[in-house]
Order: sequence, then C-alpha cells, then structure tokens
Amino acid sequence: MLTTSNWVVNSANHVITPTNKAKDILLSYGISSPITTVATGIDIEKYKEPMKSLDKKNFARKKYGIDSDCEIAVVVR
Repeated sequence: MLTTSNWVVNSANHVITPTNKAKDILLSYGISSPITTVATGIDIEKYKEPMKSLDKKNFARKKYGIDSDCEIAVVVR
C-alpha cells in the first residue's frame, strides 16, 4: 500500500502539507516531489493573552462611537 501511495505522491508536481511534521513524515517515506508547508490553522499567538476587560470596552467604544456613559452588552449564540 505504501508503495502505491508513494507512486501517487511522487507523480505530483508539488505537494502541500499543513505542518512541517507532515512534511517530515512524507520525506521519511521517500517522497521526492517538492514539498511546501502551508499552515491552515489559526494564529494562536494572537489569542494567548486576552485584552483586559477595560481595554475591550474602550476599543469597542472608540470603534463604534459609543459614549462612556452608555452600557455595553454582548450576546454570543
């Protein structure tokens, strides 16, 4: 089975993998087609340190022109 898979993948002009680990696995199988890694996930660094609540409120107020004496409520479904 692996031999058939290798033949199919090696017949490709180029192979794209979602991670370097997947690329390394294909290389370990003897794949000779060019391989490029293109991440398909979310950049988790952006979400590691959430903004403080006050920063979020001030951001929303500035973005949407909401006066500081108005209450802000958020509903997520």
